[in-house]
Amino acid sequence: MSDRFYIEAHWAETVTLAGSEAQHLAKVLRKKIGDVVELFDGRGQRAQATIEAISKRDVRLKLINEPTSTQPLIPNITLAVAPPKGDRFRWLIEKATELGVHKVIPIRTERSVVRPGETKLEKLRQTMIAACKQCGRDQFMEIDSVTEFGSLRDRADIPARKYFGAIPTPDIECSNHNSSESRQDALICIGPEGGFCSQEVEELLEWGAIPLSVSPHVLRVETAAIATVAHQVGNWSN
Repeated sequence: MSDRFYIEAHWAETVTLAGSEAQHLAKVLRKKIGDVVELFDGRGQRAQATIEAISKRDVRLKLINEPTSTQPLIPNITLAVAPPKGDRFRWLIEKATELGVHKVIPIRTERSVVRPGETKLEKLRQTMIAACKQCGRDQFMEIDSVTEFGSLRDRADIPARKYFGAIPTPDIECSNHNSSESRQDALICIGPEGGFCSQEVEELLEWGAIPLSVSPHVLRVETAAIATVAHQVGNWSN
């Protein structure tokens, strides 16, 4: 696969990369005039292009072919997750992008200890873009602003099928829920360290969310999030 670069501008026969994408192409990868790269717009289109000129500030490229559209390969998965500490949230965003998650909603729960601001969220969006470049994904994953747990039910964009990560107990075995059901759009809710409080669990159950455990062990936030998404994607793929 050719090296990939995100193009913010509208498609034209000749396009320009600027900022960090131009720097990555010219300074990090040391591409040369005449090299062929792949461009994508984060909205589902990609095209091959030849480098025509490299300057200190930008890179000019000429399209080899018309942009082609691609479609997501899995149903829409929305991941509502209480952000973990430190760099673990960045890792979670990277892996969620690779797995094909449609949207991440950072949630504030009773036991939350991390509430990322807009500066942090913008850095996470840059992580998402880098992951799209690496894994060949053409559609950006949405990263929302922090949402209060109680406000999730008021959102019109939440899928009808809902799951939430549950600490394994004798009455909640590692799930093998019906794979045909997992082929639908879904919301996955993952709580903070210590899990959802009892009131939040009650609210999730009243909302129709299904408790889901993917391991006999207690998992960290980011592990639970990615393992549950992978479980959903794996069931869909079977």
